[in-house]
Amino acid sequence: MDIADHAQVKEEAERDNLIRKIAAKPDHAGSETCIDCDDVIPAARRLLVPDANRCVDCLEIKERQLNGRA
Repeated sequence: MDIADHAQVKEEAERDNLIRKIAAKPDHAGSETCIDCDDVIPAARRLLVPDANRCVDCLEIKERQLNGRA
């Protein structure tokens, strides 16, 4: 097994783990922990954004990635 094979196995395992994590959460429902970093989403944020599933830091990172500024 070469380095590319090891990288592929790791990537598949990480993807499967994320799929399981996302599948375990109900659609359109908020979460107490961030889906990206697993940090607790503050109660104030959950109150203002009931369907929040990312902390503010991870949301900003995701938005930068989507806007091509990552």
